[in-house]
Order: sequence, then C-alpha cells, then structure tokens
Amino acid sequence: MSESTSTQTIANAATTTASSPLKLEGIVPTRNARVFQLILRSENEKPALSGGEDNFSIFMNSFSQANVEKRVKYQSVDVNFLEAYGLATVDGDGDVTLNADSVTGELLGGAEDFTAMKRVKDVKNGKGDSIYPAAMAPCKLVVIETFAQRISKDSNGMVTWSQSPKINPSNKEVLCNQGKPIYRNVELAFDINKEDVYIKHDGTSQAGEDPFVNGTPDGLMG
Repeated sequence: MSESTSTQTIANAATTTASSPLKLEGIVPTRNARVFQLILRSENEKPALSGGEDNFSIFMNSFSQANVEKRVKYQSVDVNFLEAYGLATVDGDGDVTLNADSVTGELLGGAEDFTAMKRVKDVKNGKGDSIYPAAMAPCKLVVIETFAQRISKDSNGMVTWSQSPKINPSNKEVLCNQGKPIYRNVELAFDINKEDVYIKHDGTSQAGEDPFVNGTPDGLMG
C-alpha cells in the first residue's frame, strides 16, 4: 500500500467547522525589503477525531468552549499588495512605511477582518491591468497534516531550518501514526469548501531519529 493511500485511510478529513472570522493581526518585514509577511489568525472548533457524542457542546458547554484550535499563518506578500489594500505607504524613494507597530508588527488600528478588506489603490501591471481585486476574495485557514517534513536549504545545500513534528504538550513526546511523525501545516485557501486533513496519532513511537532533532546547522529549530 502506498503512503498516499495509507494517509487517506488513517486521516480524518473534517467537514467545515465553526470558526471565527479570519483576522489580519499584523505585518512583519523579511530580509527582502519588498517582501513582507501578513500574520493571519482564526479560531476553529477542534474536530472530534476520536469520535464522541454529537451533542457534547450542548451538555458540556464549559468544556466545548475551551476546545478551540488557534490557527496562525504567516503569508508572504509584496509591497504592491500592502499598498493596494492600504496596509502601507511607499514614498518617492521607495521607502515603505507599514501601518503596523515597528516592534510587535501589530496593526496600528487593531486586527482587521481579512476577507472584508477593500482595495484603496488600483495597482496596475505593465499592460495597464489591475493586479488585485477590488475586494478580497473569500478565504480561510485550513489545517493539512502530513508525514512529509518541510526543510529549507541555503545556496550551498545546507539545511538551515527543519519543521518540528507535532508533540504531546504534557510529556513532549512526538505524535506518530504507524511510527511516522505527524507534521501540521496551516494553509490559506481560497476554496472555501476545502477541508481540513488530520492524521490521528495512534500512540506508536517514532521509528528512527530525526536527523535535525538537536537543531539545524545554524542553530535554528523547526
């Protein structure tokens, strides 16, 4: 059986769960002076991967209210996007001033509903066509769990960052299925019908060691 087939067998593709509005909470710079990262966040009800009563939230409301999964996505955008939606200003010298705190990255006016943002400047491409829509398209954050670990390499092929697997917060043990570590990714999806994909951990231990368990060459941890 291939891994993809196995993944579908042991993963639970959850239907759309109740969630808070997708919020834009901040903007942070990157090493590239014209590229920034949006801090997007939403809160969703955790799916009952182990089953359970459908009416749990009715009879055990105080517990169900705490059963919330916080999702955060750092979405890379260029300065044109920020200018188009009024998130930054660019002067004649190309210097960018973000509408965000220079230390924390939080939006100066507080978090905004990302899906309700409107274009305030019509940025055009070389052909004179609008680059960005007048209003942000409907979108949401989805969780995609996988067995594939993400890594980053520099120009010399050295690993500079490696993704950490999911862990049990109470004992720090790596969560696995059939001995394979589970990795959690959050994606920004413009398909509002896209479902979350979870892999249920089964209590097995990790088969073999993560070569980056003690950090990557530059000391970064995933």
